[in-house]
Amino acid sequence: MKKIEKQNKKIKSKELKKILSGILFAIVFLISLLTANADLIALQGTVDNPTATDIRITIYDSPTGGTLIYDSGTDFNNAIHNGRYAILH
Repeated sequence: MKKIEKQNKKIKSKELKKILSGILFAIVFLISLLTANADLIALQGTVDNPTATDIRITIYDSPTGGTLIYDSGTDFNNAIHNGRYAILH
């Protein structure tokens, strides 16, 4: 009888560990969702034109014939320095 009680306690302990692990995972996942900023895009590179200073970014919803969904306009004027750029937008 005592052996069965010990086995039941072990099973309950394992189930409790699984539940607590699941709760901990959910909390970490929710925190990462709340703190993440998925709207940022990082662009880095170099340009061959030594006189270039401005970058303009346009994004369309289709590779060909799409609708313009973003235009940086003059947001990145003077973004190129010494032939290099690094943008986080």
